Amino acid sequence: MPSVLRNLSHTLSWSDFRGQVPSNASLNAQTAVDIEFTRLEVERTSSGVRLRDNVILTIALKHNQSWAKQNARTAALLNHEQGHYHITALTGRDMFIDLMQLKSQTFSGDPALQSEFNGIRARYNAQAMHDKYDARSETDHGRDSAKQRIWDGYFQRARTHPRSPRLVAPDGAVYKVRLRDVLRAAGKI
Repeated sequence: MPSVLRNLSHTLSWSDFRGQVPSNASLNAQTAVDIEFTRLEVERTSSGVRLRDNVILTIALKHNQSWAKQNARTAALLNHEQGHYHITALTGRDMFIDLMQLKSQTFSGDPALQSEFNGIRARYNAQAMHDKYDARSETDHGRDSAKQRIWDGYFQRARTHPRSPRLVAPDGAVYKVRLRDVLRAAGKI
């Protein structure tokens, strides 16, 4: 089975928020979404190890850990929470693309490949992006609609603009610009 990235795109609805609202919740909602690696296997060659083309990376929405206060369920808040999904999904996409670049390389052993994998994970700090997104100087947890529109533009750019230099997938699809590069160019990280 060839490598696959699952659930890159998902449009949130309030039915996705099934978790119980904490009694001490100061926020109106929380979206819990993770990047899960289901498979990361190697094949042995005469000169070392290679990453097998069967990596499964899933963007996993945690329904029971996602919650929203009933009286706060507005379209604006749902759009803000969609941004949290985008941050994790686009980060996962960018990690997946970097991992796919490893398939063509041979490593001296498992530790060398693991070190490269750890380096890719370290380059993508989704939590720092979530924190910046929610900051009072930015969207203020979705309360600043003007800043929210700016961030929506960052997500759109990461989904639609090609990388420079141009990088093409084996199937001919053009890879899109990394979210962290969009945010770095905007001075956000």
